[in-house]
Amino acid sequence: MRGDSIAGTTAAIAVFGLSALWLSACFTNRIHDDTLICDSNGCRCVAGRANCDGDWGDGCEIDLQTSAAHCGGCQQQCLNGSCEAGSCLCTTPTVWDDCDDSPANGCETWLLGDDSLNCGQCDQACGPTALCQDGICTERCLNGVLCGDVCVDTSIDPLNCGNCGNDCASNQACFDGNCQPCDSVCGLCLEQELGDTVPQHVDGVPTGNGLSSLCWTEPLPSTAYRFVAPTMGPYLFNTFGSPADTALSLRLEEDPCVELECVNLGIGGDLIGTVSLAADQSLVVEVASPGDIHDAHQLHITAGSDPLCGLQALVLEAPIDDGGDFNNATDALQPSCAPPGGLEVATKLIVPQSGYYLIDTDGSETDTVLYALDDNCSGAELGCDDDTNDQDALLVLPLIAGHAVVVVVELRAGSPMGNYVLHIEGPL
Repeated sequence: MRGDSIAGTTAAIAVFGLSALWLSACFTNRIHDDTLICDSNGCRCVAGRANCDGDWGDGCEIDLQTSAAHCGGCQQQCLNGSCEAGSCLCTTPTVWDDCDDSPANGCETWLLGDDSLNCGQCDQACGPTALCQDGICTERCLNGVLCGDVCVDTSIDPLNCGNCGNDCASNQACFDGNCQPCDSVCGLCLEQELGDTVPQHVDGVPTGNGLSSLCWTEPLPSTAYRFVAPTMGPYLFNTFGSPADTALSLRLEEDPCVELECVNLGIGGDLIGTVSLAADQSLVVEVASPGDIHDAHQLHITAGSDPLCGLQALVLEAPIDDGGDFNNATDALQPSCAPPGGLEVATKLIVPQSGYYLIDTDGSETDTVLYALDDNCSGAELGCDDDTNDQDALLVLPLIAGHAVVVVVELRAGSPMGNYVLHIEGPL
């Protein structure tokens, strides 16, 4: 009898063309799962259920009527909505909606963003001169002309002078919508005479096409400035604090306008160029914009040496862990917070970003005085600390990007010689 039963089951398997393993999984699950149908056609699911993981061992595990991951069909995600009766319902249709009518991705469109084709609601497109902002179509060029994707003033824009695409030459500027000759220096339209003042801080935007450089092969939108060295020595030029990428070229205003220095690594505007000039020597400073002609920039100029305190063209960017001794130090400066007669070592810091900076001499072997001066050794005192009960001094100062600060560590008068430590970190 038992042998006949086994033989009959084997014959049934042969007739149905089903594997024993499949039958085992199917019929085992049929005992506790009424979502499976197993017959000569194989395993399948009842309406509204699905085997989305492909494993018949767990049966028809998905309820297509309510599953957010498989709404109405396997892999049809109901994003940002609720799956009801196998359909994805957008529960917040004023925020997320099904704009492509596809059941595969649910409520896929964010209506309060910058989608200019579905701005605020599905199929609401902004016009060619409008921009979608927070789900509202807003005109983006009310006081200018839209050239491509950029709103420009064609009365002064040297790349779109008078009309879009009318590009003025490098020795021309755009006045009242016409390309006209400008005050040209080294083939560049001179934007501003900087004179011989140091320190100096300038805000600007590109005013025309510049020249090719050792640091960039194609002319970039740029601004040209003329600077005259007041005395012989090194000078530092930086674009710290600029909101966009910058490039910097420094040329002598002498035939053939030799390029002395160029830098084109300025992601976020952080560049420093250094040149040595003779007294009254004229330099053409070109600040270029690799990104866009409308990108603003900052230019900062400071002297790299100072005979008053023996400061050399040493440029350090925070954070700094430095130190040394007072063997070659001089007594040329007088801080406000300590008695006279101390030996000092001065270091120039070019501030990379605006903010508060912590400066200390923690770990020094002898008693130190710490003070900071604006730009040079003759500059205004920004802060001073002499902790007479301890060897270390500390300052916390608000500093401006691109500006120079002279940090002075002084051996307090009457203290024994020893090594000092200088720490600068920030912005905090």
